[in-house]
Amino acid sequence: MRRMLCTLAVSAAILVAAQSAKAFSLLEMFPDVNTFEMRTNYPVTLTFNASLNPATVDSDSVAVVNEATEAQADADVTLSTTYKNNDTVIIQPQSTLVFGDRYRVVIDSGLRDIANTSFDGYFPSGYDWFVPNVPTDLARPDWDPQNFTGVFVNSNVLLGFNPFDPENTNLAERPQECPGINATGAWKIYTGRSDVLVAAVDNGLSRYDDPDLIDRFFINEGELPSPVDQNGKPCPNRDCNGDGRYSVSDYKFTPPFAGRGAADSISPEDLIDEYSDGVDNDGNGVVDDICGYDFFSDTNKALGVDEFPEGTHIDLTGKAAVGQADNGNGDKPGVCPKCGMKLVPTSEVAHGKESEAIWREKHPAQHERATTAPARQEKPNAKMDMNMDMGNGK
Repeated sequence: MRRMLCTLAVSAAILVAAQSAKAFSLLEMFPDVNTFEMRTNYPVTLTFNASLNPATVDSDSVAVVNEATEAQADADVTLSTTYKNNDTVIIQPQSTLVFGDRYRVVIDSGLRDIANTSFDGYFPSGYDWFVPNVPTDLARPDWDPQNFTGVFVNSNVLLGFNPFDPENTNLAERPQECPGINATGAWKIYTGRSDVLVAAVDNGLSRYDDPDLIDRFFINEGELPSPVDQNGKPCPNRDCNGDGRYSVSDYKFTPPFAGRGAADSISPEDLIDEYSDGVDNDGNGVVDDICGYDFFSDTNKALGVDEFPEGTHIDLTGKAAVGQADNGNGDKPGVCPKCGMKLVPTSEVAHGKESEAIWREKHPAQHERATTAPARQEKPNAKMDMNMDMGNGK
């Protein structure tokens, strides 16, 4: 009996080995979980240890799938040669992938090599997913030995790799090659959520319609009517454009804004002008706090003062915190590009005329509102981080 069991065990091992020998392997996958730079318009490259049967290489046998939506990316699938003839599959998406989303590479059993064997199912890194972690609107430095100024671009502060040789970056042995805070590494894991609010504690901003911020401003549903879709019906969770967040763009089809062209987009200031009614509709003690509130001048517009040197500093700090990524505008996104932003202008910095002590003495009622109301007006489940600039302008 013992001899029979040994014979069976050896036979099973030979069978497994034989089956393994009949499967081909994936040698390289770009990008993968360890890739430093994956832009949203880069192709996916798979290199195998066998020549593939061209008749089996198509979007049914090899695909890139968004893990969250389970949607397959429309892509052109072609063969190339790296080590052997027809050993490499190139998947070129027809449109850019979604920045910060996780994508899986799916290889079906229908993919065959010229010996009619299938893929063994193993990925070199141990993972079948990757994340497009670098948006197309993040500027890259230029190297010119005759002019070094091109190296110093603002976007460097976000990089976590050597911008001139990303995939040979070695942060453990050569950390000096990383010029920034490694936001690009963090973006593989998290790019923010619309219910996470960054409080911009600064002076004010110059405009509400900046393309990088227009859909990042927190708007208060307690002071606003529900937006409607193109059929005039309310939208689930007030998300009429389906981008997963409640923002000013959801009012595109809502009268009186319906029919506006792209050149005349809606901004939070339009909502303030249209729906300010002098009533505290949400009962939080602040009247018409539609998009933040300037508690120090007691107004629901957080616009800065032109005569003060830093009267519109939120233009910069806001973008640095939550500037939208991959929208074709600007040279870099914010550190948390999918978060929202709450405007909380400060007193002396906002107006440049009265110190807080003088302002408190002259306007005690407004000061009381300013020091208590910001916390009261938040939604119960909102999360808030602080982005504070308290420079004295000297």
